[in-house]
Amino acid sequence: MVQSAAKLVQSLNSAQLKKLAIACGVASSGTKTVLAQRLEATAQALAQNKSVSASDKGILSIDMGIRNLAFAYLVAPASRARNKRSLVGVNAPVPNVDVKLWNRMVLADPQLGQEAHVEEARWSPSYMADMTLDLVQNVLLGPENPPAYILIERQRFRSGGGSAVQEWTLRVNTFEAMLYSTLRTLKSCGRWSGQVIPISPQRVGPFWLEGAAHTELSKPVSSKSELGKVTKAKQKKAKIDLVGNWLQDGKIVPSGQAQVTATSYLERWNGKRTRKSRDETESVQERLQKLDDLADSLLQGLAWIKWQDNIRLLDKDGPEALLEEAAP
Repeated sequence: MVQSAAKLVQSLNSAQLKKLAIACGVASSGTKTVLAQRLEATAQALAQNKSVSASDKGILSIDMGIRNLAFAYLVAPASRARNKRSLVGVNAPVPNVDVKLWNRMVLADPQLGQEAHVEEARWSPSYMADMTLDLVQNVLLGPENPPAYILIERQRFRSGGGSAVQEWTLRVNTFEAMLYSTLRTLKSCGRWSGQVIPISPQRVGPFWLEGAAHTELSKPVSSKSELGKVTKAKQKKAKIDLVGNWLQDGKIVPSGQAQVTATSYLERWNGKRTRKSRDETESVQERLQKLDDLADSLLQGLAWIKWQDNIRLLDKDGPEALLEEAAP
């Protein structure tokens, strides 16, 4: 049984509690007491919900978007729990995870239908409801074995901390709400029996990139906001490179449809021109943008699998088991 929050506060320092929080997919900000309470509550919730397991059950990880929606369907092997070494370590995926589906879709092309009446109709509640139902029934729940868990990237309400709410943000937020509502309705009607789990993107990036080496900025920046943009771009590229290296080294072995996406991913990642881009000039930025959503959907699913395992390890063997494995 995991130690109480009071014991965690007494036995661990702030840096150790933060490492445990990142390893378990828990928010890592706050005081020692707050971090310890989050870890205790997370472990207790998982222990009480015996049905939550990432073993031999389908996991659908969705990177939200309307212009670009990416998803990955994963199945994690039950046998991984026997190998403690596979449970921790932020820069390696769980071995033998089967990536069965991996795709990126454009639900709305901003280049089409610029006329005001077309735009208004496209974003009407009735149109978006039809679009969401079609996506859920025919794509997300379309696999032969519907996913037991659907992980949905949590959307922000504002961009860059500004007071204004952008129109596109409202559209994505509306789509997110309709996605939850549609899945809840299908579950209440007995047409799907899985669980929907919101995932904060702020948890995924630090989990995979914590401790990873970052290159120096190639050019000086003139302001704090510009530095934030550069840092975000670096993190985005680091995640893309992480998935590319895993695919290239065979640490991820996709099957079925996902093999096609993996081949295309590697071609773009290595800078090769795809059939679609032979007759057009594609910048490095455009090429990386097309990989960003795919990488995020896969990393989100793989992170959640490891979070469940790490929480169980924390509950069974105590914080030392995770801290020893996470040590350099």
